[in-house]
Amino acid sequence: MNNELPTQHEGRGLSSHDDQELAYRINGWLGTGMLAAASFTLLAIFADKTGMSFVAMPAIWKQMGSLQILVCVMLFAFAFVLLMPVSAARQAQSDPVVTAVCIYTKPECPLCDEAIQVLRQESDRLPPFDLVDISDDPELMRQFGESVPVIEIDGKIRFRGAVHPILLQRLLDGLELQAVASREKQASGHENEAMGSENSANQVPDSSD
Repeated sequence: MNNELPTQHEGRGLSSHDDQELAYRINGWLGTGMLAAASFTLLAIFADKTGMSFVAMPAIWKQMGSLQILVCVMLFAFAFVLLMPVSAARQAQSDPVVTAVCIYTKPECPLCDEAIQVLRQESDRLPPFDLVDISDDPELMRQFGESVPVIEIDGKIRFRGAVHPILLQRLLDGLELQAVASREKQASGHENEAMGSENSANQVPDSSD
C-alpha cells in the first residue's frame, strides 16, 4: 500500500467548492435582480390603481391590463426559485456539517502528523478533532495497528493510512451538498404542509349533512 501523499494538486478537485460558491453567487445576483424587478412592478401596479404617477411607463405597460399582475407574480416566483437554494446553502454553511472528528494514532507515526496537517487546512469546515493513542489499547491496536492514521468522521471511518487533501475536500463538499438538499427538502415539505392546511381551512362544509 502506497501511503505517500500526492504533491501535485488537482485543479478540478480543488475548485469544486469555489465553483459551487460561484454558482450560489450568480443565483443570488439573479434572484435579487428578479426581486427588485418584481417590487418595482408591484409599485407600478399600485400607482396605476391609485392614479399616482412616480415614473413614466411605456405605452405597452398600459395595454397589458390584467397581465401586469401575472408578470409581477411570475417575477416574484422566479426570484423565490433562485434565492431559495442560496438561502439553504448559506444556512447549511453556517451550521457545521461535521460534528465530530477522531484521529486514531500512535507514537512515531509521520503519516499521522501529515494527516493532522491536512485536517488543519480544513479547520474552517471541521470541528476540533480528538486524538486517540491506540498504543495503550490492545483492541484498538488489533483493529488499527497497521493502518494508522485512521480518521473517523461522525462515527464513520473515512481514511486509513493517509489523508488525501483532494479526497477530503470532495468529502466535505459532498456533505455540504447533502445538507443543502436535506434543508431544501424540509423547506418544501413545510410549504406543502402549509398549503394543505390552508386548503383544509378553506373547505366549505357540506350543508346537506
